Amino acid sequence: MSRVSKENLLYLPGKLAFAVMAVIAVPVYTHLFSVEDLGRFDLALRFSQLVWTLCVLWLSNVILRFYPVFQLQGQGGAFLALIGWLRRAGFLVGLLICALAWRYGPQRLVGSYRSLIGLAALVFVGRASLEMGLVVLNAKRKPLAYSLASIVNAVAKLGLGVVIAVPLKMGVAGLLWAAALVPMAVYLVSTHSYFSPSKWRLTTDDRRILREALVYGLPVMLNLLLSFLLANSDRYLLKYLLGQGGDAQVGIYSIGYFLADQPIQIVYATLMLGAFPAAMHMYASSGARAAETLVSALVRVYLLLAVPACVLLGVLAKPICFSLAHGEARQSFLVVPWVAAAAGLLGLMEYYTIGLYIGRRTVLLLAASVGATIVNLVANYCLIPEYGYYACGVARVISNGTLLVLMALVSHRYLRWRLPWVSLFRIALAAGIAGVVAAVVKALLPYNISTLGLFGGAGGLAYGASLLALREVSRDEVSRFLRYLLAR
Repeated sequence: MSRVSKENLLYLPGKLAFAVMAVIAVPVYTHLFSVEDLGRFDLALRFSQLVWTLCVLWLSNVILRFYPVFQLQGQGGAFLALIGWLRRAGFLVGLLICALAWRYGPQRLVGSYRSLIGLAALVFVGRASLEMGLVVLNAKRKPLAYSLASIVNAVAKLGLGVVIAVPLKMGVAGLLWAAALVPMAVYLVSTHSYFSPSKWRLTTDDRRILREALVYGLPVMLNLLLSFLLANSDRYLLKYLLGQGGDAQVGIYSIGYFLADQPIQIVYATLMLGAFPAAMHMYASSGARAAETLVSALVRVYLLLAVPACVLLGVLAKPICFSLAHGEARQSFLVVPWVAAAAGLLGLMEYYTIGLYIGRRTVLLLAASVGATIVNLVANYCLIPEYGYYACGVARVISNGTLLVLMALVSHRYLRWRLPWVSLFRIALAAGIAGVVAAVVKALLPYNISTLGLFGGAGGLAYGASLLALREVSRDEVSRFLRYLLAR
């Protein structure tokens, strides 16, 4: 737990850099571009994500699951070399999909951003390359290198995107150029050497590694595709069901989604960066009981951070959107509480997936995702014509809650960690008190960047005091944690 905590702290700067640049990007983007243009940009970016998910992303899970095992066997280099060839094959398939979408994609679905699909293909290659390198750094447990690469990527991408978009007058296409070029450059400088070429002829060990990777990874690929649909199909349904007005609806929704989802995602993504490889190493070296203890402790840490973040985002949705966004994009505050709640449920669900990955029962992961995706599609299809982008947030809460319940039911057999219910009750009570305090302060002051910090600060202080009063966190724990930080 001590090592994982240290690694999480070292991963945090990279995630915070992304969050800071995201906060800066919202006023910049909403000032420079219309919500229709932002909708087109978001749809093209999500299309590149779809291709990445289908063709390459599943290899990241294979690396996280098997690299510790093959490293212990002295075959880590051969394993990564083989993954490198699979990645190249994924790139070729992905580029073919992009070409087919550009040529044959239905006008109602891709017509408004067809001209951006070529750039989306470049974004796919750039992002997939960097993300694969970051996963290797994660598997090797090198958090400092991970954070440094993430910081450079986040900062340079926003700066270059604005330069290409405005002085060069390329509009939102400039943002896509930056999203393609910057990750590729960071990858070539930082992690390219990990995927060194291997010989064409496979040895017996290579064939065994390939067989294990495919048997494990193909169900993961289908599950990741379903997860993508669960997280992004609402945008395409908005586009398809609302016709010409769909781009604007997507643009407004994407701003609210960005502001609400990113803070929660920083919490669970940062914690999972340390938790997932640590749980795999723990299980491989010390057995299931040790892994269960570790996961239970990490879930409590997640709840301590995610629950108040969800509550405060819900309470402060309007000040956040009115302080950071411009024009029509401000109306995205309506969906922020729903997106924040859905992100919180998704983060908790991630801890249940650890058991299925350890047990190599990715088929069950796939089945749970199928159920949740069906719920999401049906809810969105029924609600969007009447409620527009607001319906997407409601549907997301329903489907993510469904996924959490299903995952908890199927994963318990393989890793029997316990949800800390008493801690959850105390944390929720403390977060509720913090929300009330933030709401009172919000009613007394105008909305702007300065007062936004006061709203959040008041809620944060109330939350910390409530945790101490409820004895969920003791003064001794705080003192030991501070000494731990200062010692490093």
